[in-house]
Amino acid sequence: MKKLVLFISLFSFFAADAQVLLYDQTDSVTTGGILCREHTTATSAQFNTEGADDFTIPSGQVWRIDSVRAQGFYNATPDTNTPTVVTIYSDDNGEPDAVVETRRVQDGDYNDDGDLEPFFEDDPIFLEAGTYWLSVKIDTSTFPWYWARINALETVNPMHWYNPGGGYAVCTSWQPLFTCISSITDSSANFQLYGCINPPQLTGFIEDTAICEGNSVTINLNPNTSNVSYQWSSGETGNSVTVDSTMEYTITVTNTTTNCASLFRSSILVNENPELADVENDTVCEGDLGFFDASGSACTGLCQYVWDGDTAITPFYNTSQGGWHTIQVVDASTGCFSQLDSAWLEAEVATPPTMSPDSGFYICDGDTGVISVVNAYDTYQWSIGSDSNAIIVLNAGDYYVTVTTALGCEAFDSVSVEVKALPTTTISTSITGSFNTKLKAGEGFESYLWSNGDDDSETTVSSDGQYSVTVTDSFGCEGVTTIFVTVIPSGIEEANNDGLKVFPNPTDAFLNVQWTESSQSARQLELVDATGRIVLTQTALSNTEQLDLSNIPSGFYLLNVRSESGMESVQILRH
Repeated sequence: MKKLVLFISLFSFFAADAQVLLYDQTDSVTTGGILCREHTTATSAQFNTEGADDFTIPSGQVWRIDSVRAQGFYNATPDTNTPTVVTIYSDDNGEPDAVVETRRVQDGDYNDDGDLEPFFEDDPIFLEAGTYWLSVKIDTSTFPWYWARINALETVNPMHWYNPGGGYAVCTSWQPLFTCISSITDSSANFQLYGCINPPQLTGFIEDTAICEGNSVTINLNPNTSNVSYQWSSGETGNSVTVDSTMEYTITVTNTTTNCASLFRSSILVNENPELADVENDTVCEGDLGFFDASGSACTGLCQYVWDGDTAITPFYNTSQGGWHTIQVVDASTGCFSQLDSAWLEAEVATPPTMSPDSGFYICDGDTGVISVVNAYDTYQWSIGSDSNAIIVLNAGDYYVTVTTALGCEAFDSVSVEVKALPTTTISTSITGSFNTKLKAGEGFESYLWSNGDDDSETTVSSDGQYSVTVTDSFGCEGVTTIFVTVIPSGIEEANNDGLKVFPNPTDAFLNVQWTESSQSARQLELVDATGRIVLTQTALSNTEQLDLSNIPSGFYLLNVRSESGMESVQILRH
């Protein structure tokens, strides 16, 4: 890839327009510049470059910076609408330190003349007294931009520059510019800062808030100085406004002494109150639960229901207490309340049904359970549609039953069913010293049963095949996990098969591999440990090869020899 030059001759510059010139470092501009660019393509990131020069805000002042002007130029035709990145760094003993503020302005060079003039009035930078470093660069991989330099050599806080990716092989960390590029004898960048001094600032300002229909909110402005004027987008000029409708405000607060202004925005949203559905009165047998339904209520988000002062997420309410019961809906997304309403419960004499089981129970996934009414009634009506005295369930949930006596008195009850997931486990494998395979299931189960008959959490197998383990959890639910095992053949010998000889075996360090027959292609050697991991590979180009095992831990290994005629395996013992 062709590298761009880091500095180049300056062509021209053009003046910027902003509120007040806060800082001016544009005297004696040279004909040279320094490359400052952030690449947008990852493959060019090593050529990212950035320069920074310092400025100082006097004691007792606060600057509101809304635009920057940095003279510069291109050595290629620029694209329009190229982003400009402005970064303010803190100072650490004469060099840039931590990022204080960053602004990314689309089309920072609006007339494409090389002078970057990013304007960020809507999001100004506020800085207190102290020394800072300004960095300006473009964000593109299409063409380079060069920040124009000033013809002066500064030894105190000179302009710094760096190429963090090292693509130019100079200054991968912040360094004075003239130490990065020996042909550069000046040490300052030209730039101007615009804005105003000591702008008003607010404490406790409500930027965005929401209220409920029928309520209001007061926006109070508390500036840090008394010499201010206010101009609201709604026409008011005081320091507070009371709002009871949806509206967006823009407030300009001006320091009447310095004529420095700050712009603030506040958005007020009035949320509609939720609508409560009509809740019908109910009649039940005495002692049974009455049922109220507010599910037709309308909310912007999730409806919450306040029944007799208690909040719930369900629109249904059960109570055995006769009389009036209150209901109010709350919109969980806004916190707004509906009007308060009430419903009447008439209690008649009735015997509630006896359920079996009489409380929630669980079943294992795939099994079934039975819920029944023990005592006799004339009719039964379950929430799932059945009209018998018992139902078979296989799904989790709340199952309701309505029973009716001969007198027509209804009673209600319910049972919750929980479906327990079948237990699952993993099977880990390890190789024993004799090259058998140990299978181990996860801990924490009530019992284990392997397909080979073992009933412990682990078993050892010596032959290839598929093995499974059935685990039983504390709920009595069973789950099966299966694994296929390939057992490494056991036995260690000094191999001499089909022209292959491996010695000494066992070995302390070096292992010799010899062939009595020549091969027209290279042989590949792989040393595999007991876990199946390849720990050493080597290519044999002749009929004799030596492997250095001195850096390999002691233990059993498998040497795989691959050639044009296939693969041979020999077990190795490293002392």
